[in-house]
Amino acid sequence: MRAYAKLLGLAGVAVMVSSAWAAPTAQEVIEKMGTKIGQVKTYQADTKMTGEIPDGKINGQVHYAMARVKQGDKEIRKTCTKMTMKKEGDENTAEMKMVDDGEFLWMEMKMKNPEQIMVMKNKSGNIQGPGRMTDVSEQMNMFRKLYVLKLTGEDSIEGKKVYVLEGGFNPEAKDTPKTQDLQENAASIKIFVGEEDLALRRMITTGKDGKQTIQMDVTNIKMNEEIEPATFVYTPPAGTRVMDMTKMRDAE
Repeated sequence: MRAYAKLLGLAGVAVMVSSAWAAPTAQEVIEKMGTKIGQVKTYQADTKMTGEIPDGKINGQVHYAMARVKQGDKEIRKTCTKMTMKKEGDENTAEMKMVDDGEFLWMEMKMKNPEQIMVMKNKSGNIQGPGRMTDVSEQMNMFRKLYVLKLTGEDSIEGKKVYVLEGGFNPEAKDTPKTQDLQENAASIKIFVGEEDLALRRMITTGKDGKQTIQMDVTNIKMNEEIEPATFVYTPPAGTRVMDMTKMRDAE
């Protein structure tokens, strides 16, 4: 389970430049992405993930949903991430569900062979490991702070034009266990951003050794379409022990 979490903890970003055509700068693309993400009321997408962990390859599928809703005089953000991961040659499958209901962040992990289930409860907005990879706001934070990006060209994905942004890890990024892991496993990054909708379409990370570590392909992107409110409601399975991280942090 730790191996899955470590890979899922990777996340990333990138940008592009060319004199042959009137392209925006990398900074302009990133800022426009951030503005667009900040304006959408709802967002949904599916992501296919392939990657390498120390003891093999894994494949995963992710569905992510986000909605901004009014709560009193404030606007809050609710999210739901459903993830399935499987290691090549291993019958075991890891399933994860993360729901931020605006008050608490719930994380449920299921493993098969043997059957295991774990549920954690944390403060809203305290996104950890796997959630950072597919959460659109967390992606923007990473693009802006952790990588030095350049716009390197154009491409096409499923018939849609995309900007190609590439860059290396920012040497001025704050030194933490998370950034140390990224420097090792995601030393450089390449992202493909839709020219029309400014949505992330693909992301590829490369480790310090020059080998590709992970690829994410994002499809079925929907913005400002209605999402059932029940999507952002979570109830732990009956009889499951819940690790309350909010109390642990308060005690600290």
